[in-house]
Amino acid sequence: MKINENSVYHGFVLYEVIDMSNWCKKKTILKLLEQSGNKMNERVFRGLVAYNNILFAEGQRELYIAHSNEYGYIATLDENIIRASTADLRARAYDMLSKANMTEKQLSKRGYDPLL
Repeated sequence: MKINENSVYHGFVLYEVIDMSNWCKKKTILKLLEQSGNKMNERVFRGLVAYNNILFAEGQRELYIAHSNEYGYIATLDENIIRASTADLRARAYDMLSKANMTEKQLSKRGYDPLL
């Protein structure tokens, strides 16, 4: 889900609606959001997390929302947690680029036009 200035969720700050100062699993967060009158699906939630972190990177949000497969989500300024999260993003990006390059190489071997 793309969230921008025209989105209904523009200005919606997850950690101002529910307490995200401790690690919390997505299922629990969605329940807490629903209890606060802000029911949303997982796709919207993930979009809000991504949007929050873009705004954090631009200096427009106070906290970064980190994700851990083991612990869930947390809104934080803890440098170690944020660096671990960005390291994971880099690893995923590298993996995706590697797979894309392998596929493009195979297409090239099969005679398809290279990417323009």
